Amino acid sequence: MKKKKPKDKIRHKNKLRKNQTAALQKTEHIRNASFDKMKRRLSDMTGVEHKIIRDKSFGSMSEALLEFAEPLMDVIDTDDYDEYGKAVMMAIVLWNCAIMQKQTAKSKEMEKLLKPLTQDADGKSIVQYMLSRKHKMFPDVNRYILDYELTDRGDEFHLSVASTIGDES
Repeated sequence: MKKKKPKDKIRHKNKLRKNQTAALQKTEHIRNASFDKMKRRLSDMTGVEHKIIRDKSFGSMSEALLEFAEPLMDVIDTDDYDEYGKAVMMAIVLWNCAIMQKQTAKSKEMEKLLKPLTQDADGKSIVQYMLSRKHKMFPDVNRYILDYELTDRGDEFHLSVASTIGDES
């Protein structure tokens, strides 16, 4: 077996770095496109120009949402874009309802949102479980999720979430 020359090792490391940089740039491009779409959708819905802030100090709402949604993700085909999207949408509704639950003024809104999910005993049980899960896992995170963008990267899905900034409860 032939030993690798030092130049070959350097070329290999440079190639790895180049591939990693290209992957990071692709991810950043997808994020930027997702945020631009969400910004346009929010502006179209409200008629007001919105500013989307990407600040790590607020914490990643997409990561929190996916962690919260784990029980929903466990019962779907996570390779199916439509099923994944429905599970994300259901998780968002349940997340926002868990925040509304603390506000008596929003109880009627919460009932309207949950009505399709609580048609039977199983639905009610799942809703109660998910609401208590949110309170246990993220008791201090009371940011409403306003919009999301789910992107199919081919080998995985990327979720971007737009939420309120401060505590809304």
